[in-house]
Amino acid sequence: MAVEDIPPRRVRGLGRRFDEIREATPEYRPSVAAALYGGEVTATSEEVEESLSSIARGEETVLPPPEYKRRITQSRRSSRAVKRPDLYSEFYEAAGAEQSTRVWAMQWVPTAAIGELVMGDLLVVFARTTGVNGGRIFVYTDVVRGVWEQISEYSASYGKAIGNLPHYHVLEEHDKLRYRTLHAKTDEGMPWEDWIWDKEDVWAGGRPDNESGTYSAARAAIRKTSAARRAAKRK
Repeated sequence: MAVEDIPPRRVRGLGRRFDEIREATPEYRPSVAAALYGGEVTATSEEVEESLSSIARGEETVLPPPEYKRRITQSRRSSRAVKRPDLYSEFYEAAGAEQSTRVWAMQWVPTAAIGELVMGDLLVVFARTTGVNGGRIFVYTDVVRGVWEQISEYSASYGKAIGNLPHYHVLEEHDKLRYRTLHAKTDEGMPWEDWIWDKEDVWAGGRPDNESGTYSAARAAIRKTSAARRAAKRK
């Protein structure tokens, strides 16, 4: 089974559930968590109501803008001529050059912020349209800013780092509505408009030039040699 055909793993890794972060962060009160996330089990209905009222009385919060990494190309770590670089380990760990055998694009969308701690969802498009990925956009929830920065800027492999995130689902219309609502107002007072799903038709087609860099040249050379041999036989 190809690497990108394996479902993202539901394991504990880079991603941390909100309750874990809340316990380690004093300023996260259970009632605030309930208001932001639709009802944590540790909060009573009175606490949720009080928290919602306090938020309503406070100043409007403008979340940090979404961050988008959209031009992730096929790995060129090896000169091997292959159609499926994702099947060969010598092509892996190319994130330092913004390359990946598996990941094509990703966008981190902030969903809540208290103090310096910002939570968000990570939306990911995989490079191949076969297998379970099928050109769909996957949503990884409860990704703190530091984890997003680690994945996007410092990881050796986008695919491995994302594979360690434990909670995901396929993007649906209600997700889009939620993100648009959360980012209906930016620092400039205008709604955010640059969304990864705006190119769903493009993603559905799979990443172009998804072979190794030498594959096309090698195939062309083979075709040329074969044609020359056929011509020689006809003489």
